[in-house]
Amino acid sequence: KEHVSTLQATVILQGCYCDRVCHHLKTQEKKGCQEGDNVKLNGDGMPRLLTSDEVFEQVLVYQECQQAKVAEKETRKAARMVRTREMELWMQEDEARKNRNNAKTEQWKVAVKEWEVEQWLAKQEKRKPQWKKPVQGPLKKPCPKPK
Repeated sequence: KEHVSTLQATVILQGCYCDRVCHHLKTQEKKGCQEGDNVKLNGDGMPRLLTSDEVFEQVLVYQECQQAKVAEKETRKAARMVRTREMELWMQEDEARKNRNNAKTEQWKVAVKEWEVEQWLAKQEKRKPQWKKPVQGPLKKPCPKPK
């Protein structure tokens, strides 16, 4: 029985190792497949006629790819600017909300202090207090952050 449990533990550890190595290998393959900016059109070292149809098509594909990358970069930049403006507006609104909540809490604390004084006076004069303890009430909740 001890030998069987040892074998099972070994199989489990080997499975975990294989999963990790497989994931690492897939990541490396993905990195290798990605095209960078420095693509060699004539990468095999053999001479080519630069006016041939194959080379011309490769150049056109490369230029389209570069234009697509530039357009994607501009789109991301515009989206980032819009998000920055939205975040600035949200932060200003959130700061104003916090200030309003703090002011409301301060007013409530002042009212509670007055009530405590009234409570103490009523105790000293052996009578019931004239008013109930003030309730704070709900505070404004924050707006959700822009995504």
